[in-house]
Amino acid sequence: MNRMGKSAWRKGVMTVEASVIFPLLCILTGLLLVCLFYRHNLNYYTAAAAESAIRGNAASEGGENLPGQQAAASAAARTAGQPVPGSAPQAEVFCGEGGSTVGFSGQRFTAFAQWFSWETEVSVQKVHPVRTVRQTWNARRRS
Repeated sequence: MNRMGKSAWRKGVMTVEASVIFPLLCILTGLLLVCLFYRHNLNYYTAAAAESAIRGNAASEGGENLPGQQAAASAAARTAGQPVPGSAPQAEVFCGEGGSTVGFSGQRFTAFAQWFSWETEVSVQKVHPVRTVRQTWNARRRS
């Protein structure tokens, strides 16, 4: 026994425990960061799809660009400033009479494509406020 009252064997156990626990904590921290970056990409491109779909609807209300062109330009601008690494996302834009639909798909890590690939899609319907107000006003006048 040494002066502290612990055997030499007990001192060695603490060293072995620390040499196992510290790398495990580092690996878990790295995995947590990877998962957070994955969710960040998904949320970032969901917001980008919503913004692009809204711009596509706004352009169709009287802008000089076609709705699909405006939505595609907005989507391309958001993908150019990609905040975290990964494959460049691909945007899909559809603008019709009922509204705009914009979707993004991509991968966070190309080496682990089956685990970290994501897709997001946002649809925005057109609302014609003038037509809705007139219909409501006419319905009230009739009754």
